[in-house]
Amino acid sequence: MLDALNKCIQVSGSLLDENQVRCIMDEIKQVGDCLGTLIKRFKALFLPFFDELSPYITPMWTTGHSLSKQPMVSHSTQTCELQSMGGRVVAFGRILGDRAEVLENAYRIIVDEILQFHTELFGARGKMTFGDIVVGSTITWPKTFTNVI
Repeated sequence: MLDALNKCIQVSGSLLDENQVRCIMDEIKQVGDCLGTLIKRFKALFLPFFDELSPYITPMWTTGHSLSKQPMVSHSTQTCELQSMGGRVVAFGRILGDRAEVLENAYRIIVDEILQFHTELFGARGKMTFGDIVVGSTITWPKTFTNVI
């Protein structure tokens, strides 16, 4: 089904109007929701396939500015734990909330405590890890791997 949609988009290209593009985007968001459910429900089974999907998923989590080394002050009271693909808690932080520059399937997080310094940051350019940032940095983290505590 998605392959057929991709071919239709390639063929119709500039013939689509804004409403048609919006409808396609709404359907693609549902695919993202399904992927999130798949990951949550079947983490252990999904893990071997993550490397294969990573080049497609990672750009969806951020628009490029996924972290900042500038410490940020937040009045947010939503403390959260950040999990790795394997479900291990790798850091604690506070949710800044959904912002315009972050897609709907990710949060902006102020990092308060780092537990696993070698864990890669989602959506960061290059192979950045928690060891490359400092407490107080802001990062983008997928909602699927964020638990409010």
